[in-house]
Amino acid sequence: MIPLPGPRITAGASLALGASLSQAYTSGSLATKLNHYVNSAIFVPAPIIGDDGVATGFGNLGRNILRGPFQQNWDFSLIKYFHITETQELRFTTDFFNIWNHPVFGNPSFTNVENPAIFGEIQTQVNNPRVIQFSLRYAF
Repeated sequence: MIPLPGPRITAGASLALGASLSQAYTSGSLATKLNHYVNSAIFVPAPIIGDDGVATGFGNLGRNILRGPFQQNWDFSLIKYFHITETQELRFTTDFFNIWNHPVFGNPSFTNVENPAIFGEIQTQVNNPRVIQFSLRYAF
C-alpha cells in the first residue's frame, strides 16, 4: 500500500502562460470587487518539488508585486474660543474622525492560488465609521 501524500504546502505561484501582471486586478468599483479583488485566472500554483509530492517551489513571482485597495481617511477639527474675562476662557472643540465616512478595506486575506473561490477575497474593513466628538474646556 502506497501512503497518500499529506496536504500540499503552497509557498508561491507563477503567472499562467501568456498572462501579465497588468491583468492581475479585476475591473469595476471596489464594492463589486470585494469577493475577487485579484484575478485568480492568471495565476497557477508553483510546481511540486521533492519526492513526497507535498511541498511546492516558490514560483516565478516576486514579493509585494500587488497592492491592496486605495485607502484614505479624513479627520477634521473645529475650535472656537470664547473669552469670558482677561484670564478666563472657554474652548469648544468638535472633532470629526473619518468625516466623509469612506470605508477602508484591508488587503486580500487569502493568498492560496489552489482555492480560486476565495483567492483575492477582501474580508476586512480596517477603519471605523464616522465618529464625532465634542469637548468643552474652561481655563482660568
